[in-house]
Amino acid sequence: MNPPLDQHFDVRTALVIWLLVQFSFGVLELIMASTRRDTPLLLMTSLSALITGVSTLLLALRGLIPDALSIGVANGLYWLGLSMLWTGMRLFSRRRVHLWLIWLPALAIALAFTFVPAIAGDFRIRVQISCYSLALITGVTALDLIGDQRREPLVARHIVLLAVLVSTFALLGQGVLASVVGPSATSLQGVPRVQQASAILLVVVTMLWHIGLLLMISERLQNRLLLLAERDGLTGVLNRAGFERLGQRQVERCHRSGSASTVLMMDLDYFKQVNDRYGHDIGDQMLRLFVQTVRGLLRPGDLFGRYGGEEFCVLLPATVAADAVVIGERLRESFERVSLPVDQDRSLSTTVTIGVYTVPGHDRSLASAMKIADAALYVGKRRGRNCVVLA
Repeated sequence: MNPPLDQHFDVRTALVIWLLVQFSFGVLELIMASTRRDTPLLLMTSLSALITGVSTLLLALRGLIPDALSIGVANGLYWLGLSMLWTGMRLFSRRRVHLWLIWLPALAIALAFTFVPAIAGDFRIRVQISCYSLALITGVTALDLIGDQRREPLVARHIVLLAVLVSTFALLGQGVLASVVGPSATSLQGVPRVQQASAILLVVVTMLWHIGLLLMISERLQNRLLLLAERDGLTGVLNRAGFERLGQRQVERCHRSGSASTVLMMDLDYFKQVNDRYGHDIGDQMLRLFVQTVRGLLRPGDLFGRYGGEEFCVLLPATVAADAVVIGERLRESFERVSLPVDQDRSLSTTVTIGVYTVPGHDRSLASAMKIADAALYVGKRRGRNCVVLA
């Protein structure tokens, strides 16, 4: 009969596996960081993995090297590595970073575990201090991740948050176990099944943590590329493709709730004459002035895009025709009042014509709504321009 699994279990072997996982991710992320210097998270995670790897190596050599290295330095380095990971995520989210929080607690732990007799000579106290202090930093990291997710939703951040929460509760559990059961449950020669679970958890959580961080960086990059692909380079508003994609999504959302949404098609009057007389540079400034004016009057949930040339479009979710006409008139009047300085003695102003069409709650086609609003716009052009026409 084969012997039980726990008789074959070797904690040092598990630590070596964990060490290889950390060094593998550390080297990979360091290579990536050398090509992506605009992403400090990569550098911090790579250094974190390498430093915690060294800490793991020192811990695995317990009994073969001086206790000052396998206990004091190992625990200090582990805190240093974990705090660098926390700092990297704060940099990723553009949060404030205090550098002293990286090295000072790590130095204090290393010195206390080496030179304070009450701590250096008591395994239970060392485990409690180590576990609870590390749980504190992972807990703070979890709170940061929750706050960051509200500001910048990333699917991959959920993976990191899961790894952080598991780490936090595992560390708290290890600390409690050391308090209740004693050193035998948490030492290298501790209860086999507890050590099996801890070793497996360490490897899985480490992999989840680093894979999640890499996916976060990739997801943000993809979002930025999508944003650039859907933004007008001159004015900064949505381009036609971006407006149609996001607008269609918004119209379908209104369709599901049974509420109406309204499309405004806007065209600057006599814009060709502006370009011909003053040049394209002045024409570009006029377009940016128009965008600035409109942006200041729209609500946070409204969509604004450049449809092409001097033609712009706005989608007003959950807005009925009467309210949309009022908003359109406000936009028209505001733009009529602004002017663009041409030189020291002259300034230039123009007007805008707006076509309005309200998409019924039972309809879900943005493209057809834009065509109807565009037709209303050209009715306004024939009427003399500088007006709002409801289709």
